[in-house]
Amino acid sequence: MAKRSVMMGLRGIMFSCTRWRKAFLLAPDPFTSGSYNVKEKVGDLAVAPKGPGPDESCRCGRLSGIGETMAGIQRHALMLGILDFFIISMYSVRREETDVLDRLMMDPSLYRDAMSRYAGHVQVITAAHEGERRGVTITAACSVSDNPATVLACLNARNPSNSIFEKSGSFALNTLSADQEDVANVFSGREPLTPAERFARFSWGELVTGAPALSDALAVFDCRLIEVKVMATHMILFGEVVAVNFGTQKPPLLYMDRGYRTI
Repeated sequence: MAKRSVMMGLRGIMFSCTRWRKAFLLAPDPFTSGSYNVKEKVGDLAVAPKGPGPDESCRCGRLSGIGETMAGIQRHALMLGILDFFIISMYSVRREETDVLDRLMMDPSLYRDAMSRYAGHVQVITAAHEGERRGVTITAACSVSDNPATVLACLNARNPSNSIFEKSGSFALNTLSADQEDVANVFSGREPLTPAERFARFSWGELVTGAPALSDALAVFDCRLIEVKVMATHMILFGEVVAVNFGTQKPPLLYMDRGYRTI
């Protein structure tokens, strides 16, 4: 916010300088207005006799008036420039404050209530690194592209245990069927189990990357991690699918209205 305000302030200064310069340049030229012009003035001075005369006193008085007029124009233009600078600066700060208020208007609990009506396919994302395995139940996963085959998955960035997904350089999306609520519950943390105990409950294998693949999942997407982005509270994993495995065709396990559903 501060950086943007400074930039707008600098723009205000540049605008003010331009306005001052225009006011100065567009002011009437006293040497070319009326009966005066530069050449005549220089000519008069060049041939003027020594000593004061009626024409010279008039000329000096007129030159003094010209100086006062130009100084007045400069002061007026400078005041306009200062006023422009403060108006533009205050507008910039006000717009920044409005942007922040707009961003804070959405209540997170209200947002979650709305998202609870969004049906998501339940999956368990898994990874293995240096003898350690981790699995997390998620619904925030989807396809990105089919050429090359790419998926994305979202995880809580504030949980330090999720760093294994970045360290391992790979992950697997294990798509669950309607009769696998127990798998979803175990890896959602509803039961106080260690990672080893969670994996021991079910049958696992591997495809290409070494990430744990659930043997009886509806489908397994084995992925090589290609990019990680952190957005607000979550990290987004982008994975290139290097292998897939199909289980028995069954109704999928969905999560909607804060409960399991199926179709």
